[in-house]
Amino acid sequence: MPRNIPSVRVVEKNGLRLEGLAKRYLQINGVWEDHAIYAITAEEWPEREQG
Repeated sequence: MPRNIPSVRVVEKNGLRLEGLAKRYLQINGVWEDHAIYAITAEEWPEREQG
């Protein structure tokens, strides 16, 4: 969820990048919420581990 700033910081700190935004993707407690989609490629993964 884009408004979950601590979660966004964790994924970005680990080298993932924002790929897109799925509008009204999840229904949580009766409210449709947006969902941020993050990704990292296999080629980028070793770079992330080395720093």
